[in-house]
Amino acid sequence: MIIPGRRGQFSEVNHEAFSTSTPEMEYWVGFLMADGCVLDNDGTYVKYRLQLVLQAGDYAHVANFARFLGLSRKPLLAESSGTLPNGKKAHRQTCKLSVRSDRICEDLISHGVTPRKSATAKASDYMAQSSHFWRGVLDGDGSICMDKRNGSVCVEMLGSLSLMSQWCEFCCLLHPNRKRYPNGKLYIPKPVRGGPLYRVRVGGPISHVVLRKLYADAEPALDRKKALWASWEESGWVSRRGQHCVENPPV
Repeated sequence: MIIPGRRGQFSEVNHEAFSTSTPEMEYWVGFLMADGCVLDNDGTYVKYRLQLVLQAGDYAHVANFARFLGLSRKPLLAESSGTLPNGKKAHRQTCKLSVRSDRICEDLISHGVTPRKSATAKASDYMAQSSHFWRGVLDGDGSICMDKRNGSVCVEMLGSLSLMSQWCEFCCLLHPNRKRYPNGKLYIPKPVRGGPLYRVRVGGPISHVVLRKLYADAEPALDRKKALWASWEESGWVSRRGQHCVENPPV
C-alpha cells in the first residue's frame, strides 16, 4: 500500500503489520514500548506518526524493523546533540525511521504504545504475558550485566511504574517458588532518582531462567544482547561464589 511521504514522496508500508499477533509482531511492540514513540502528526494526511531513533551502531536492527513494516527505503543516519547531567554537550550519530500510518499507530496504542507514554506506559493484558514482548522491552530499555558484588548475572529493566509492575509479575510466574509470592511481590520496582521512571533488578538463578525464556531459539532480538546471553549460556554461567568464565560490560 502506498502512503504520501514528506515533500511529495511516497513510501510503501504494511499498514496491517500490527493487526495480527505473531512472535515477531509482539517483539516489535515491546521494542517500541521501550524505544519508539507514537507522535501526533502535524500534517493533513494522517493523525499519527511512528518514530524509532537508535544509536548508529544499531542501524541493522532499525533496518530489520523497516523490513518488518514492508518498507523498501533505508533508515536515515543523522547527527544529534544533547546535554549530559554534568552540563557538557554531547554529540552522537543516530539512525532514524519515521512512518505515518493511523492503522499502525492505532494498533500500537491498543497494545499500550501510546503518545507521551514515558511515565504512564502499560502493556495490554495479552502483551504482558508474552515473552516475545518482554524480549523487545529488554532489548530497548534493559541491560544484562554482572553483579559486581557477587559475580552473578543480573537483568535490569527501566520503565513506568505500571510497566515495571507487569514485568515483576511476569518474572514471578517463572520463579520455581512462585506460589510463595502472590501478586508478583517477589520483585518490587524502585524509583529512579530525578525522574518518573522505575527500575527492576532480577538476579540470582532466576535471572538465568528469565533470559532463557526470552532468548533461547528466539527471533528477532538485538544481536549484541542475544550474543552476550549466548556467551554466558555456553560458558556455564556463574557459580554461586561469584566465579565466572567470561566478562562483558553491561549492554
